Amino acid sequence: MQSSDLRLAQRNADFFKTNFSQSNEHYAVSLRKAKRSEHLKKKRKIILSLNTKEISSIMDTLNELYSYIDIEIPTDRTFQLISEFQIFLYSGGCINQFLPSILKIFQSFLHILQKSTNIELLKELTLVFCILTSEYNILIQDRRKMCITNILISTLKFSNILILKNSILSIGNLSIDSEEGLNEILNSNFLPTLQKSLNNFQKLPMKIIKITAWTLANLCGKKSNLTTDQSIIILEILKKHIISIYSKSINDAMRALMGISYKSESISQCIIDQGLVPFIFTSTKNNSESISLCALKTIGNMLSWLPTQTQVLINMGVLDIIQNKTSSTNPNIRKQGFWALSNIASGTSAQVAELIDHDIMKFVFYGLLDSDISTRKEASVAICNLTTSACQSSLLILLEKGILKYLSKSLEDSDITVRENSLIALWELLKATSSTDTDLFKSLEYSEFMNELDRVFFNTHGEHQVIEELYRIIENNDN
Repeated sequence: MQSSDLRLAQRNADFFKTNFSQSNEHYAVSLRKAKRSEHLKKKRKIILSLNTKEISSIMDTLNELYSYIDIEIPTDRTFQLISEFQIFLYSGGCINQFLPSILKIFQSFLHILQKSTNIELLKELTLVFCILTSEYNILIQDRRKMCITNILISTLKFSNILILKNSILSIGNLSIDSEEGLNEILNSNFLPTLQKSLNNFQKLPMKIIKITAWTLANLCGKKSNLTTDQSIIILEILKKHIISIYSKSINDAMRALMGISYKSESISQCIIDQGLVPFIFTSTKNNSESISLCALKTIGNMLSWLPTQTQVLINMGVLDIIQNKTSSTNPNIRKQGFWALSNIASGTSAQVAELIDHDIMKFVFYGLLDSDISTRKEASVAICNLTTSACQSSLLILLEKGILKYLSKSLEDSDITVRENSLIALWELLKATSSTDTDLFKSLEYSEFMNELDRVFFNTHGEHQVIEELYRIIENNDN
């Protein structure tokens, strides 16, 4: 018995040593986390139809909360009431019944966020605004949204993970509500404050990285008026804290890059200067089609700006990247690949010559006969731009590569855009051959292609004036 008692005492001692060695503060935090988890479970079981007694109870809680929130040193009862208020907001469904009281409480919360330095209180209040901006964005007036944004920005100075997470998520929620709200956030000092706050941490938790990437992607949407300086901050945050650390945030990181690359040539240059092109190229090979598509659109955007930027991407191997995408089984990816090529085809004659010499040209020809109409349109635009921008020697190379065989088929395409682009390409080719001393045009006159053109002409005469121009060129050569 004595031995048994000793073993029991030792076991109890080990238990207490393991479970109660933490400080009172840490123990209180763990209790609070457990309580919040319990509240979230209860939230899923809340019945949204309330009876008179329940409504009265909620009003009592709201009124009591309002009387407590101005206390400089919060009590346990303050935290309990805020916690109950969070559950009430999560429940939804009946908030309109208490809207005046709730808005009054929110106003007091904003005042506390401005003045308080109590970390535990700020954690709970920023969580309230997280719920508010997520579930009830539509109830917040625009002027109040800007006030909330500025106050939440001020909380980023506290080096606390939970406050940081709640504040970034709340601002991210506000950024997706309206174009005006989005640009108001950009006009604030949110981005430099966020960057400074993130840099205070040697290692960020994965949740912060994910929320930050999502918020930045929202700020880079088509409706945002990003400046070059703001874009540089976003790119620096992406490079330092997100891209190289957390693979699950690549989707949002690519959404941000895609949005940024769309803005201007100077911002597109920033992506190159930050050394992010290799990451974009690698993302085109991602197993996720949405990530691959975002990366391809980003490349297409960057190729649509300055020829110098296009040349940088060509030197880094963009043609090989696009060639791989034009043979994808996904028609959306093929279409984006040909769109990117059409931007290169609008470049300098040297860039066009490099494109024509590349193996990718056979895939462009195949694109004219693709089963997907959108892909055929983009391929025809690429061919049209190519023949319009190419010099005479490059056009002759296209003829030698067999472009006429594919053009003759695309002239009968069911889509008028494909037919017109093909006709313009043919026009440019015939002009090039008619002004040379080679035998190419003579061989064209007696080829099967000319018979095909005759047949197509009688079927589509009057559709586009370029057909008549083609025959004028042919007649001039005959003369």
